[in-house]
Parts: sequence; structure tokens; C-alpha cells
Amino acid sequence: MNYILKAITDHPEAFEMNLAEEISTDELLQIIYSAKKLGTSIQQNSMTITKLYFGWLVLVKLGLRGVAIPLGDDLLKSYNWNNHYQFAADICNILMKHNFMFDNLIEAEKYERMFKEYRDIYNLEAEMETLYCKIIYKNDHGIHIDKTSINMDLEEIESRLKFDSCKYHYYYYQCQCILNEGEDFEKWCLIALSYFKNLYFKHEIYYNIFIKKLYTYYLSIDNYLKVYLEIPKYFNETKQGSKSWFRFQFIYISALINLVKVEDAFKEMTLCQSLKTYKNLSEAHQEEWQYLADTIKSKSQTKITIKKLK
Repeated sequence: MNYILKAITDHPEAFEMNLAEEISTDELLQIIYSAKKLGTSIQQNSMTITKLYFGWLVLVKLGLRGVAIPLGDDLLKSYNWNNHYQFAADICNILMKHNFMFDNLIEAEKYERMFKEYRDIYNLEAEMETLYCKIIYKNDHGIHIDKTSINMDLEEIESRLKFDSCKYHYYYYQCQCILNEGEDFEKWCLIALSYFKNLYFKHEIYYNIFIKKLYTYYLSIDNYLKVYLEIPKYFNETKQGSKSWFRFQFIYISALINLVKVEDAFKEMTLCQSLKTYKNLSEAHQEEWQYLADTIKSKSQTKITIKKLK
């Protein structure tokens, strides 16, 4: 209860505040449930689905099956459950049991098949994420990574993939990016971007992560011109002042500095630091931005000195 209260009081901008002197856990949870729709469209969709699922589950627990059963079927048809296969599996499981109970064998077997598919894909996603976490841990702690063994694990998991899962692909491509370097690293970033760009819905978070990976790689191999020419097209795909927008700007400004386009770099830096959301960046990120600003200032002073010498 104290953790819930802390979350609400520390982040009033995300909740409809109505705190009384004495407040129950149920009332605190209700405030949590009423959180405003912040973040990307995927995060907003996730919050909507979570609320719908738990609201539907309340109807089931209350025994209001006359409303709950058709609503459950409608939810499965009307929403993208790509990030919440566990919820979809639970709905299918309950609908399956209901139809077996009322002698509707055809419908029961339909939901049984759907339940197994959703359950299997959720388990597969969990395995893929676990493998990714193990690789990240070993990579961050300098522990030897047996690439042959990891690739065998990746192939085995992939062989059980029956239908599409963006979450599965995200961790799969992340693993490949850790395991590969140079042109192979670039290849996997491009494959990932192609996959997420061609989804039937836009997953901004996953898509933008691989944009950052790819163009940070180009910076690392001194391909500043490519970054300068290509990264601006992604600005229009993100909301100004969002975390992704700041990431892309950081990469872009770094390229401008290395191309000695100091005036342009200063202009972009001024824009970034003038936004209200700049203050919301983490302390670590603000330190990185300050270092970048100092670098621009240093380059500018050097340029002025050179002009004077001429």
C-alpha cells in the first residue's frame, strides 16, 4: 500500500488525484487503474487492453456470464493482443470452459485451439526474452558467450514459432545484434527495421530502438555523412520532445559536430534545450547532453580562433 501511495503522490501528473486522509488499498488501486494515457500509442493500447481484461474478469468473477461471454469474444476480435497473449489465452480458456459446460462443442474446440496458440506464443516469447537477458548479463559482465550454442538455442526456439510475434522478433534481433559485429551487426539492424516498419501496426518503441542502434553504429565507424543525410527523416516519425526524438537529435548533433557544421549543431542544441521535456530527461542523459553542448562550444571557439589566425 505504501508503494502505491508513493507512486501516486510522486507522480500526480499521471493520475486523477483524489486522496483523502484515510484511504483504502482498493481506493488506491482504483486511482492506479485510472492512470492517464501517457506514452506511445503501443503503451496506450497496452494500458487500454489491461484495463479491459481486468474489467472483463470482474464480470466473470461476479457470475455475470450473460454479459461477460459475448464481451470476451468481442474483445478477442476487436483488439490487437500482440503484447498481451497471456490475457488473450486466459479469455480463451474461460470461453472454452463455458462452451463445454453448455454443450457447444464446436465453439469450445475453437477456443481450445486459440487458447493453446496464445499460451504457446506467450511461453515462446518468455523463453526468447530469458535468453536475451542471459546474453545481456554475460555481455555486460565480460563473461564468455558461446555463440554456437546461443545460435542453436535461437534456431530451436524459432522452429516452434507458429505465428507472428513482434515481441519475439524484438528479442531475437536484439540477440543477433549482440552476437554480431561490423557489417553483420548492420545487417541485423536493417532486418529488424524492415520487420517493424512493415508490421500492420506501428510499434514505435521497438522500431526506434533499432534506428538508434543502426545510426550509433554509423557514428562509431565515422560514417557521419550517412547519419547527417538520413537521420532527419526519422524526426517526422516521432513527436518533438519525446525520448526517441531526443535520441535521434543526439545522434544527429554528434554527426554535425564531426562534420564541423558547428552553427547547425548549435542551432539544434538550442532547440533541444529550450523544450520543457528536456528537463524531464534523466540526470545521466542531461550530463551527456551537457557534454555535447560543451563540445559544440569548444568547437565553436576553436573555429573562431582559426578565423582570427587567418
